[in-house]
Amino acid sequence: MASLKCMNCGLVNFAGSVTCRRCETSLLNHVPPPGPPMMNSMPPPPPQGFPPPQGFANYPPPPPPAGFGGYPPTMPPAPGGYMNYPPPPPNYNALPPPPPPMNAPAYGAAPNAPSYGAPPFQQAFAPPPRPFYGGPFVQAPGVWQDGATLITTRNIVLPDRCVKCNAPANGYRLKRSLSWHNPLLYLLLIASWLIYLIVVLIVRKTARVHIGLCEDHIKSRHIALFSAWFLFLAGIGTIVLAFASRSVMAGFFGFLVVIGSGIFGILTCRMVYASKIDEQFAWIKGVDREYLSQFPQWPRY
Repeated sequence: MASLKCMNCGLVNFAGSVTCRRCETSLLNHVPPPGPPMMNSMPPPPPQGFPPPQGFANYPPPPPPAGFGGYPPTMPPAPGGYMNYPPPPPNYNALPPPPPPMNAPAYGAAPNAPSYGAPPFQQAFAPPPRPFYGGPFVQAPGVWQDGATLITTRNIVLPDRCVKCNAPANGYRLKRSLSWHNPLLYLLLIASWLIYLIVVLIVRKTARVHIGLCEDHIKSRHIALFSAWFLFLAGIGTIVLAFASRSVMAGFFGFLVVIGSGIFGILTCRMVYASKIDEQFAWIKGVDREYLSQFPQWPRY
């Protein structure tokens, strides 16, 4: 329980006493001793007539609670008289910013550059195409030249140029599965063609390339295919008629036409062929010289 100490005689009196029990001095003007500060309490204003201490300012009257969007302050004002308010709630109904125009200037363009002729916005940040070994089309690693031979990896898509005349292929690709075996295996045909076929299917090397062709060479290939199939069907028909008429000469002629149609199709419809295939690379023949000049030389180790 708090007590009151007389300022005249020093006697400690009860808290509810009005006068001192010893000297009967009034205890009404007694000021209680200072206690611990109360939490969240404002410091008392300075006495009237005295200047405020250096480094402090008088607190202005607090603003009304509706000073910022109707939110009351969450804590007493900071030194200097600023009130701390919570941030406003997010506006989920706000519209997104409009997209930039389609003819926006390309990335890296000069300030105030005209927008006409600029690429679309989707391609404004696309990297520029890399040169193809100094040529006008896209770079294709894994392709070399060695004289009249094109050397590639065993599975590759060649550039968008015609391999027969170096004209633009316009995105057309012809898939070719090339195979090669050692030419010494042809000696097995002396013994038996069946043995040769089995050995070749086991030891042969294959490669898969996607070559480009222009419109002219696509049309010429289609005409060659049609002609080869027409000769093959004509030879089969001649053989059938030879059996019906029991003509040996007609049957032999039909047989020659069938064999010739196969040789004709191989020579005219085959765009490229493999002269050698190893575990990593393929040596391809039948490619245009101008097309080969776009590639670097094959490094000879």
